[in-house]
Amino acid sequence: PGMRMPHVQRVVGLVVGDLHLADVHEWRVAAFPTYDMRSPLWGRDMRTDLLPKLAAACDKYKVTVRYSAVDTDRMPPTIREGDAYEPHLVPCTVDAMGENGEFHTVVEFV
Repeated sequence: PGMRMPHVQRVVGLVVGDLHLADVHEWRVAAFPTYDMRSPLWGRDMRTDLLPKLAAACDKYKVTVRYSAVDTDRMPPTIREGDAYEPHLVPCTVDAMGENGEFHTVVEFV
């Protein structure tokens, strides 16, 4: 019944989605010094690199990224929880990926 995870002897590395917040990145590295830490998105440009790749992946795999939480003090009232994430609608005063807690997202598999 259901899929079983393979038996793992021990975790030797971590892959994280840190984008550009140096304090968060430094904390992770300091908090997990015995792990091989990988940050494949670190330092990459959101507008010219990551957002176009996100859009292409959503199209290819038929998924939708939706807002799962929205800070109504920092986001416009036109963006609500449950709406599809559309980066061009995020105000320029807000981090395009919500890295400062302006919003959170979830991937919806259709």
